[in-house]
Amino acid sequence: MSFADRTGKSNRLIELLNEHYWNNSEISQGHKMFHEPYGYETHISPAAQSVLKRIYTTTTKHIRFTPDYIAGRSNLMLTDPVLLLEYKVTTTPRYTLRDGQWDSGQIEADAWDNYMNLISAGVRVALVIYCPYHSRPLLCEFPSSHWLTQSRSTVASTYTGSKTDYCNIALPRLRTFVEFMEQQFMVPAAISAPLINPMLDKAKADPTLQISHSPNSAYRDQRAGFNWLI
Repeated sequence: MSFADRTGKSNRLIELLNEHYWNNSEISQGHKMFHEPYGYETHISPAAQSVLKRIYTTTTKHIRFTPDYIAGRSNLMLTDPVLLLEYKVTTTPRYTLRDGQWDSGQIEADAWDNYMNLISAGVRVALVIYCPYHSRPLLCEFPSSHWLTQSRSTVASTYTGSKTDYCNIALPRLRTFVEFMEQQFMVPAAISAPLINPMLDKAKADPTLQISHSPNSAYRDQRAGFNWLI
């Protein structure tokens, strides 16, 4: 998947979550949550982005993979009520894993390195991951090495996009978005779930957020939502 494709999918996910969740008065006013743009794609000009993509240093990697948003709650009962929030969409199952493919996701290796560096520095970073082929399609969690099932590996260029280094992650090891909001921000599941479920119904029908099967996969007939537990 190309950078433009990844950005388009993430932006569509953010649009849906803003519409159905973050901008809902129950969340923004009732629970005093805020959700503000922060990252590379929202604040760096296209011309500067073009330059940064061609420079491979620790600093440019940090800039390029700066998380997308800031999220927090203005509630003094929480000891650390603010975090950086990154949005990821993983749509291509690893068909060679057969039935195990539905539990395996991918994250760009350079991005993963940056998240782990931030966490090592004491910065709170969480990833929101939408995966149309996983039984729990909307996840949210603090990155941890225990997610990894395979560290940095190179994927050869295919019809789905450019050659990129990825890390493979075990999706069942992450909390759902609803669980995360309840446990980290004290937003009850009874509030979040009725807002998230209609958003997922819309995502299921969105052509941008479908499963991208390999042409070699025997599972190509499976579509977003076929195994969702919502």
